[in-house]
Order: sequence, then structure tokens, then C-alpha cells
Amino acid sequence: MISLEPAPDPSSKGIEGVLSDGEKQRMTEKVTEAMVSVEGESLREKTIVILDEVKRIVHTSISSVRMVHEMHPTRAGNVVE
Repeated sequence: MISLEPAPDPSSKGIEGVLSDGEKQRMTEKVTEAMVSVEGESLREKTIVILDEVKRIVHTSISSVRMVHEMHPTRAGNVVE
């Protein structure tokens, strides 16, 4: 039987197609380093970082009012709505 221990699983959302594979790798490494700096070296091998890429169109609702935002990345990677 496999014993599963609790592990940190920080996640982040980004706009699809904005970050290169190398940038995604660096981001996950830096998030792991941040977790280790707070929780200790023993969590390095247990930390699972999830980068979820979302489409440029985001559906949200506030107080039952449905809104659709089209997200446009700028050259610097910042989002302009």
C-alpha cells in the first residue's frame, strides 16, 4: 500500500501562449524555491507546482451580471483588458 503524505500544491493561472516553455520552467522553479524558503528543504521533492493556461476570453460574473473579458497580452507580457 502506498502512503500519501500531504504536499504543497501551489498553482498559478496565466494566459495561453504568453509564456515560453523556458519562462514556464523558470516560474515553476521560483515558486518551488519560495515554498522551500518558507516551509523548509524537506518539501522540495514533495512540492507540485501547477501552471494552468487559460484562453484569452474569460467569463466572469459579479452580482449575477455576466461579463466577458478578452485578455490581450502586451509585448512585456502584461495583460491589457
